[in-house]
Amino acid sequence: MNNHIFIVCSPLQLKVSLAIKRQYDGDRFHAIYLKTKAGVKPYITSNLARHFDTHCVANMDYDFLNLRKIFSYLEKIVNAGDFIYLANANDLTVQYILSRFNNELYISTFDDGILNINTIVDVNYKNKEKKKLKYLISRVLFKNTFSIKKIIERSTQHFTILDKNRTLNVKGKVIKLDIFEHRIIDSNHAANKVMNVFVGSRFKDILAVKNNQNLSLLTERLYSLNKKFNNLVYLRHPREMADEKFLMQEVYPDSISEDYIYNLAAQGFTVNVVGFASTCQLNVMNLPNVNIILLKTDLIRGDILDSFSLFDKHDSVSIYNLDARE
Repeated sequence: MNNHIFIVCSPLQLKVSLAIKRQYDGDRFHAIYLKTKAGVKPYITSNLARHFDTHCVANMDYDFLNLRKIFSYLEKIVNAGDFIYLANANDLTVQYILSRFNNELYISTFDDGILNINTIVDVNYKNKEKKKLKYLISRVLFKNTFSIKKIIERSTQHFTILDKNRTLNVKGKVIKLDIFEHRIIDSNHAANKVMNVFVGSRFKDILAVKNNQNLSLLTERLYSLNKKFNNLVYLRHPREMADEKFLMQEVYPDSISEDYIYNLAAQGFTVNVVGFASTCQLNVMNLPNVNIILLKTDLIRGDILDSFSLFDKHDSVSIYNLDARE
């Protein structure tokens, strides 16, 4: 019986992990969920308990107390020849976890969105470690023997949720996943209701030049969306901590945004999904009754604008220029 261990860093990564898990049968499955300051929602803990033989929830941080908690958990489940699955190859906490295994380790990578392991430009980049005492103790006691390049070189296969990858750092076998479990929406059913949904981002992070002035300019443009799209519903990015709602109605789904949009389409809505070329938009692009509106502005990063190419040649996709708004 094989031992499969998933290192999970977000709700979408958990969804992808469950899709990977369906590829196997009769084995044992474990999950390490690394949480951020946004915390862990109830549906995450319930899915961890329901779908994995064991799991551990810890912080996405490599201070020695957090690592000791994770390593204590690993001591109970690790076998020779474990299969490890991860997305965040550039995260030091993930690298420290991998360093705890022996050489009989089989690594598989997966992407959780448009920006992923395959879009890392410099695979030789090494993360700078923090100088605080709690991190110094980690370096001395545990030692990080992995890097982005080593993970890529050791990966034997890559699971993708994308229809196409612009680049491929991982050279192993590429396996396409369906995160919707082959659920079917009747494409012949005429949608007679319209729902406008704005899929949020980490707004300061997507700016080309990150300062308060540009954030204010972007916020002003987002307020203008209400003039273009009626009754906009706002789906907040899991790590966006600002209180701003842009005069939209914020909803709090009990799962990832993709599931919320899928359910609307299944209920007979035409769903206009507005956003900055988000992973969510890419994941729902091929669903019946779903239209994608990409928001363009000179304020956002060039790599985000470049990712518009992933939506090319699709009838349901259009671009709205925030800089040319009426």
